[in-house]
Amino acid sequence: RERERETLIFRFWCPSPAGKPVGETVLFFGCQKKALHFMYQEELENFTQDGVLKMFVAFSRDQATKDYVQHHVKREAAVVGDLLEKGAHFYICGDAKHMAHDVQEALVDVLTVDGNRQAAQEKLKQMSTKKRIQLDVWS
Repeated sequence: RERERETLIFRFWCPSPAGKPVGETVLFFGCQKKALHFMYQEELENFTQDGVLKMFVAFSRDQATKDYVQHHVKREAAVVGDLLEKGAHFYICGDAKHMAHDVQEALVDVLTVDGNRQAAQEKLKQMSTKKRIQLDVWS
């Protein structure tokens, strides 16, 4: 885990290898229990306090009502919509069976204008084709 920690720190404190400025970084992070599964909590919270990261966290088993990443994506539709308009890239990592699908559906909800889900789904598909949405999922 030390190598991943170093990579995370490098990402936030070093310029991009291409010399281009790094855009706004927003993380929607979810896991079952904060005390057991919140990897790199201290580093991520420090990045948030330093203003280099905006973070939304969901812990599905820490309260009576389950709280998932897709709930935060929908709740923060204005933030997500703004990122999409700016050409943001999305990386969805996690469970392929439920989580990845549910987060993609939340993105479709954010992209839906005037009830036209088909156009929103097409926009999401185009983003995937352009590698603006990438999945790292497992079953």
